[in-house]
Amino acid sequence: MKKRILCICGSIREGSINQMLMNEVSSYIKDEVDLMGFRIDRSIPMLDPDSISTVDLRLIYNMKKSIKDADGIIISTPEYNGSIPGGLKNIIDWISYKLPNEEDAKYFYRKKVAIMSASTGVLRGVRAAMHLQDIMMHLKASICHETLSVQIVENVLPPHEIISRFAYALRDFFN
Repeated sequence: MKKRILCICGSIREGSINQMLMNEVSSYIKDEVDLMGFRIDRSIPMLDPDSISTVDLRLIYNMKKSIKDADGIIISTPEYNGSIPGGLKNIIDWISYKLPNEEDAKYFYRKKVAIMSASTGVLRGVRAAMHLQDIMMHLKASICHETLSVQIVENVLPPHEIISRFAYALRDFFN
């Protein structure tokens, strides 16, 4: 049975270079694993424990179920001000926050997580990838030792060798 891998793009922009990178990496491993897309929903409010009772929690429970049902996760993130985007951090916060009627909120605990980043800057989103690794380590995820951080200018992807090397590492990591 194929492993179910959830693909989360940390950017909500249409035409995101991180989504483009996710699509390219996914094309190398799609025959070995079942890939499920995950889009950050712009309607999810910022996590505020004082106002949980005013939030429609169905979206939150659905996000949590997606994480729980996945055998692993690939996250591709842009870098904003040296870190991950607020929308990505917010969904991680919601997923790891214990809601009413939940026994715990350890959805990332021992979950296999691979991280990549794309940026138009020369640092290639490395700081965002490192920050995301720190967050995932705090949540006790099992993090892939390989990361991919690339500079994408004018929607030109990096050479095939770079993408394929990372994709092969992912295949080994998730299987």
